[in-house]
Amino acid sequence: MALNADVARGRGKVWLRRCASGLAALALSTAIPVSAGETSDEAVLWPTRLRADMARVAQVEWRLRDAASGLCPGVAADIGVVFDDRRAYRKADWPVLASTLGLADRPVVAALVPGGPAERAGLVVGDEIEAVGGFSVDAIAERRKAGPLVAEALLEEIATTSPE
Repeated sequence: MALNADVARGRGKVWLRRCASGLAALALSTAIPVSAGETSDEAVLWPTRLRADMARVAQVEWRLRDAASGLCPGVAADIGVVFDDRRAYRKADWPVLASTLGLADRPVVAALVPGGPAERAGLVVGDEIEAVGGFSVDAIAERRKAGPLVAEALLEEIATTSPE
């Protein structure tokens, strides 16, 4: 029995979404250290490893979205950027994040997809984010009820913003 094209595309999108989610979970799960038995060198290095994994996952996600773009009836805006914010981590980790990554009060650009719209617009890794689309980071976080997931709220804001 043959599947019609719409059904096949729908299954492809679900598979692609699951693959991207699985890759992200795998990369992040291997990057986060276990506290018990952790040496002081590992305590300092884990943020750097996590940041590198975030960049790799972003590049894979970018390629998957590009490859699947013809299969999806609509796509969310993606500018090829990863944000990071210290509120997503334990407060006890904030000093290590500050010393290794320079993470302070504001979210920062953690990674860029080479040649992506964010990089072409002039963003660089380490840039602090004050606002998106004229709305302050705090206003976006409050409106989206982000809690500690401010970086994700910023990406959602970009994804739902109409290009001007």
